[in-house]
Amino acid sequence: MRVFLTGSNGFIGNAIANAFAKENFELTLPVRDKTEVSLEPSKKISHKKIKTIGPNTNWTKMLDGIDVVIHCAARAHHTRENKKNVEELYNNINVKGTVRLFRDSIKSGVKRFVFLSSVKAVSEMTYPNDALSELSDCKPVDAYGRSKLKAEIQLKEMSDNNKIELIIIRMPLVYGPNVKGNMRSLIWVAQQRIPLPLPKVRNQRSLLGLPNLVDFMLHVTKHENVPPGTYFLSDGSDQSTQDIITAIRTASGIQNCQIFVKEALLQQAFRLFGFQTVYQKIFGNLQIDISKTLSQTDWSPKFSFEQQIIATLNCQDLLSSQKSEYKQ
Repeated sequence: MRVFLTGSNGFIGNAIANAFAKENFELTLPVRDKTEVSLEPSKKISHKKIKTIGPNTNWTKMLDGIDVVIHCAARAHHTRENKKNVEELYNNINVKGTVRLFRDSIKSGVKRFVFLSSVKAVSEMTYPNDALSELSDCKPVDAYGRSKLKAEIQLKEMSDNNKIELIIIRMPLVYGPNVKGNMRSLIWVAQQRIPLPLPKVRNQRSLLGLPNLVDFMLHVTKHENVPPGTYFLSDGSDQSTQDIITAIRTASGIQNCQIFVKEALLQQAFRLFGFQTVYQKIFGNLQIDISKTLSQTDWSPKFSFEQQIIATLNCQDLLSSQKSEYKQ
């Protein structure tokens, strides 16, 4: 099977590329700079140089003979965006660039197109015990989320009249070895050997470990009986911020000492330092329902949250540590 993977030098794309390279797939990896590739060229791995990803990128020659396209590349979400033309920047890459790749995939006879979207295309928060599902109204709150939703809508419209199989994956926060962003910051804080102030709340957040994500990507690539559609993906067990900190400290061999304070006081402290949006991302609720994914794809999370936290801290490849069921 021949697979075309964008974003192979990114956090998620690189993990997918390494896992697929160990299987019996032929990988084509478009890259901006061939001197920065993480996987050396071989009989099974080839690199194609591109200048950028946008509405004018011509993918046709690179897609000749490709069976499956996995589109990971995107303009990443930034918590503090200060550019005036931010909407256009996201639209140019995440919407127009994605649509161009999809259109060229159709022309080239690609059988399946897997688009990595985000829960941000729907929302950034939920009320307790009110998880997001494929039936939820989409109300993105920032340029990144809006661009992902626009791309989803346009891809669906194009796929309706073509034979290509479109699979859209909506992901929450993804964590794993070399994770960055809010999760990296939370790990750093949790590993400090000091008592940590926490609000008197038990929030619930859906997370997705990189090993489970990669395992799902192998599954939908290998199994042709997985029906096209939009799927939410997570570890299948929601965690409170307290649970996450406890797991990090336990895995790090640090005594778990936490001081519980009134939520209003902690919110005020975050607000004073200009981190009110960060408070919601850390202590708010964001739950997703993956029941459709479990029932329609015949897949279930292989690794627990605790296993993946340990792997994150130890930079361990969980998939390589066990015999793969996908080898041909």
